[in-house]
Amino acid sequence: MAGFEITTKVNDRKQEALIIENSATIYKGSFADFDGGFIQAATATNTLWFYVTGIVDSDGIPLEVSEKTYDGTYTKGGIGVANYVAASDNETDKQVKALGYYVLEGDEFESVPDADIGTTTGSNLPGYFTDLLNAYTVDESDAGTGAAQLTILGVSRKDSTKGRYRVNERAFNA
Repeated sequence: MAGFEITTKVNDRKQEALIIENSATIYKGSFADFDGGFIQAATATNTLWFYVTGIVDSDGIPLEVSEKTYDGTYTKGGIGVANYVAASDNETDKQVKALGYYVLEGDEFESVPDADIGTTTGSNLPGYFTDLLNAYTVDESDAGTGAAQLTILGVSRKDSTKGRYRVNERAFNA
């Protein structure tokens, strides 16, 4: 299962709801960036600004229970499954939003990478770094000693298929 689960959140901050960019696809449990002030899926070249915990309508009601009509396509599910493909006019029409947190220094996450942890040297070891494969998946084969989007903290204490990560390239410090 792809997708990130936040395991340590610094500061007691509230979730925010930010409008999703026209035609963007956003997953629950993914990282996001901004494009022209709107949320878009992060890539391996982006600064990680935002962690998505859900998808809500323009009033902040989760799409699963919202009675408002919305354009685009919503798929229900958990982390790495639930997603919304925004309509081409989402920014100005229905304004469906990504709910989540701005990423801060010290936030920690767990996720199953795209290949078995330990396949690439360092992908299971603290002090190594890696990038995203896409907004909701770690690129296991990218592990190395050079700075990247994520600092590898090791293997999850609860699930050996998951890695532990701290965002290294973020927009805000705690």
